[in-house]
Amino acid sequence: MKNPTIAAIAIGITRYRVALDVSGAIDTDRLLADADDFGPSAIETLADRQRLFFSTADARRAAHRALAERYAVEPVDVSD
Repeated sequence: MKNPTIAAIAIGITRYRVALDVSGAIDTDRLLADADDFGPSAIETLADRQRLFFSTADARRAAHRALAERYAVEPVDVSD
């Protein structure tokens, strides 16, 4: 029999992915070229924005600083 306490704890764990939401009139190819130095791991196209995912919070911070000069960006934590 499994330990119900451990199962309950495992169920309660939520993982988050660090990302940047980029909004406004965006040329996706240009955005990806601008973000390439920061190693985005994925991009998601949403109705009114692009979401760039990063493997570390440090990479997201660096990308945020650089991309904010050209785009409207907002850091977000996305749950799995």
